[in-house]
Amino acid sequence: MLYRYLGRTRTAAKVATEVNKSRDYLHKLASIWKWVQRAQTWDRDEDRLYAEGLAEQRRNMARRQARIASTLQATLVTRLQALDASKLGPGDIARWLEVATRVERLALGLPDSTTAHTGPDGRPIRAEVDQMS
Repeated sequence: MLYRYLGRTRTAAKVATEVNKSRDYLHKLASIWKWVQRAQTWDRDEDRLYAEGLAEQRRNMARRQARIASTLQATLVTRLQALDASKLGPGDIARWLEVATRVERLALGLPDSTTAHTGPDGRPIRAEVDQMS
């Protein structure tokens, strides 16, 4: 078990130093008992358990945030219904439109913005690929 608990940089030589035994003896034991393979299996299982734990935390976070968002949306809808649109200025209207559009796009799985890269004259960038090393 000492070999396994030494972590991913483990070696039979490190175990030999820890238990004050010869390296050759510990290498022989490692071979007989397949320490390397067994430790790799252990590491993979630990990685799997860690990934499963993260996935569960993400699911819990998503559920929690969805509940919060739903509560907030209900509150906002109530406030928006009571809002007198005639009192909104052009900047307010533009901002509400921007927010509503972004929320709708995200809800549909679309990006809320796009970025285009162009050359200095605004045209597409040309690259001569065959001349690249």
